[in-house]
Amino acid sequence: MQPAKYEEVDTNTAYVGYCSHGCSGTSDNKWLIKKIKTEQSEHNTPVQTISYANGSRLYNQKWDDRYSLTYRITESCMQYSVGVGGEIIATPPAEEPETSEEPNETE
Repeated sequence: MQPAKYEEVDTNTAYVGYCSHGCSGTSDNKWLIKKIKTEQSEHNTPVQTISYANGSRLYNQKWDDRYSLTYRITESCMQYSVGVGGEIIATPPAEEPETSEEPNETE
């Protein structure tokens, strides 16, 4: 899934937003938002930390609130870094984000 929004706040921080189906704007509670922080390790290699708004991979946030939200790493995510030779040392699991939408039930 391609992000609907990407904002690079500075050279070390970016926000990425994914909007669920039926989302009509940035104030809808239908966004999954992640924050990417890049820092240098003690070996002078980049380390990216990916955290999610309120520690959730659900589409239940507002893009407009991205600066005031609390970000946490979820249990299914982990940090990864690039080694001196450019190799990826650890990789987060590749899985689709969960959705908060309830399935349609017919009576």
